[in-house]
Amino acid sequence: VIGKGSPLLAGMIDGGDFGSKAVDAEIKTEVNNILSRGQVQHVILGCTHYPIVEDSFRRCYPDIQFINPAVEQANAVQSYLAESNALSGRKSGGSFSICTSGDPQVYANVAKRIGMSDPTSLEKIAL
Repeated sequence: VIGKGSPLLAGMIDGGDFGSKAVDAEIKTEVNNILSRGQVQHVILGCTHYPIVEDSFRRCYPDIQFINPAVEQANAVQSYLAESNALSGRKSGGSFSICTSGDPQVYANVAKRIGMSDPTSLEKIAL
C-alpha cells in the first residue's frame, strides 16, 4: 500500500476546478509519483475531493482501476437504513440544503457534477 495525498489537487477542486489542464497535470504528477514506487493496479480515491474529478483520473490513466470509496460508503448507508427500516419510500418531495464554511456555490456545482438535484438552500456558516 502506497499512500499519497495532494493538498494542491484538493485545493483546486475546492476552488471549483473540476477538469482543467491544470487538474490533469496535478493528477499526472501525483499518480506518476505513485507509479515510480512500484507496480500499481488499483488506486483508491481516498480523499473526499478526488471522486469529484474521477473522470479526469480515468482519462489520464485508463489502464488503472480507480476505486471510489464514496460509492461503497453510500451503498453501506443504504443497506444500513434498509435493515433498520429507516428508508423512505418517497421518490420525490425531499429537500437538500448545503451549509458550508466554504463557498456554497462551489458545493452546489459539485452536487450537480455528481448527479444530485439542485439544493433547496445554500448557506455559508462561520466556524
